[in-house]
Amino acid sequence: MSLFQSSGDGGAAQLEAQRQNNITSGEAQVDQSFSKFDPTFFQNYQNTILGAETPQLMDQYRTTGKNLTYALARGGNMNGSVGQQENQSLNNQLAVNQSTLANKAADASNQLQGQVQTQKGQLYSQLEQGGTPSTIAESAAAQASQDRAPSAIQPLGNLFSDWAGQYINNQTTNAYQQQNPLAGLLNETYGVAQ
Repeated sequence: MSLFQSSGDGGAAQLEAQRQNNITSGEAQVDQSFSKFDPTFFQNYQNTILGAETPQLMDQYRTTGKNLTYALARGGNMNGSVGQQENQSLNNQLAVNQSTLANKAADASNQLQGQVQTQKGQLYSQLEQGGTPSTIAESAAAQASQDRAPSAIQPLGNLFSDWAGQYINNQTTNAYQQQNPLAGLLNETYGVAQ
């Protein structure tokens, strides 16, 4: 074929090759802009959330433990099996709450990871639709540079309130049954509500 002859496709192959080069170049620039979002980044994000919430949880645990100690001492149950059971129950609730916070932090990290992947996908899509690599690279740099620190950590609600409420209800029921032994017997025998 001579220099004056066309390839027959009107230059479409050359345009497609250029488009593919633009996509490849643009994707590389997007990947570079988002390169800080690696597994270590997301683990640190998760640890930051957990690190902010764990002290709140431990403060609640200590306060609830002190209240339990006072209640057990008032009832004369400090050193008995009731005291041991209630302390074990409180420790079990602490473990549940720690697991809940860990899962919450992991979910927040996974959500951020999903958002980053969505943003990258949108930028890749813009490249596929003919966006110029330089424009897409600018958008990628702007999006990736946004502060990704966890948003303000909200104070935890009282994670031991359900446990404390259950403890108080148990104490009230036990005190009632001690004052009215027949009421406890009726409930156990016939399922009569008190």
